[in-house]
Formats: sequence, structure tokens, C-alpha cells
Amino acid sequence: MLGDPFLRPLSVFWAAANLALTGYAALLVVFLVRVIGLTPGSVGLLTAVPGVSGILGALLTGRITARFGTARGLLLSTWLAMPFALLIPLTGPGPRLAFYVAGSLTAAAGIAVGNIIIAAFRQSYSPPGMCGRVTATMRFLVFGTSPVGALLGGTLGGWLGIRPALWVMLGAVALSGTLLLSRALTAARDLPAAPQPATARSAHRPLLGAAGT
Repeated sequence: MLGDPFLRPLSVFWAAANLALTGYAALLVVFLVRVIGLTPGSVGLLTAVPGVSGILGALLTGRITARFGTARGLLLSTWLAMPFALLIPLTGPGPRLAFYVAGSLTAAAGIAVGNIIIAAFRQSYSPPGMCGRVTATMRFLVFGTSPVGALLGGTLGGWLGIRPALWVMLGAVALSGTLLLSRALTAARDLPAAPQPATARSAHRPLLGAAGT
């Protein structure tokens, strides 16, 4: 997986984005309650916004990939939508809550589109008999960053303050799409349905032999 020109940048991007998003999530409730001064009911309502974005992203993914292709759809959803997360630290009481709604709604929709494209690609692209191992390896790399992100977010919140720490973590979210700037991804309209023959042959090498590469 790490030697594949498509799976490698996707895994690195996904892991970096997850680290930053986990750090943001560790700060969010504290930010809304202590900094903005919202009630528990208002916090619950606002934290439901990304769930709505997930549904919106799922509904839009088919149209986006049909028009732009899976590779370009992934890049567009990442580069155009995720930087909207930088609106969230501008949130304040009253009308300034709109910054949170706009930022989280747009960024989370882009994340949902990207997640759907990557997951569908991984399942169709993995060599026969290896989808489970590819999925497990990618998910281990991606979600293995969660505790690091949570610790980093909390540490930055205690050191810099909650709002400055949000700027750092959400800035990392906005920049994570640059990790997709690989020749394989930027040159293609669609992600391939299967690996190239050379890639597929290398994927079927014995595990002990592959460990040294």
C-alpha cells in the first residue's frame, strides 16, 4: 500500500486530516461553552451540523464525480470545501454563530464527499483477496493519529488558549489537501478501477519479502 502511487498519498492525507480534526474535536465543546458561553442545548444543536453535512455530502457525491470525475472530484471537494473550516474560530455570540454553521457545514460536506470517494476507490482498486488487509492497514494508519491529535489539541489549548489552538488545528485541516498534490492524482480525471499490472504483481509478493521495501 505504501508503494502504490494512489493509496500512499490518500493514506497520508487522510491520516493528517484526521489528526487535525481530532484535535479540533477535543477543543470544540470547551470552545462553545467556555469561550462563546452557549447553553447545553445550543451546543447540542450546533454539533449536529456536521451530521447534516454528511447527508448533504452523500447526496452530492454522485453528481460531483459524474461531472468532474472521481480524482478531480476528490481534489475539488478537498481544496474548495475544507478551507471553510477556518471560519469556525471566528465564531462568537449572536449573529457570529453563523461563522460556525457556514464553516462546519461546508467543510464537513467536503470531508464526507472525500471519504466516500476514497472508501469506494479503495474497495474497487485493491487486488483480489487483499481488500481486507488494505482497508485494515489504511484505517490503522488513519485512526492511529486520533489519540495524538486529541493530545495535541488539548496541549495547544492549555498553552495558547482555546481560540488560538483552534486556528492551528483548523489551519492544518485546510492545508491537509496539499498532501494530495501527487502526479498520479492531479493528472487523472478518474481514479483507476484496478492497479497497474506491475503494482498488482508487487502487491502479491510474500509478506516477508514486502516488509523490506
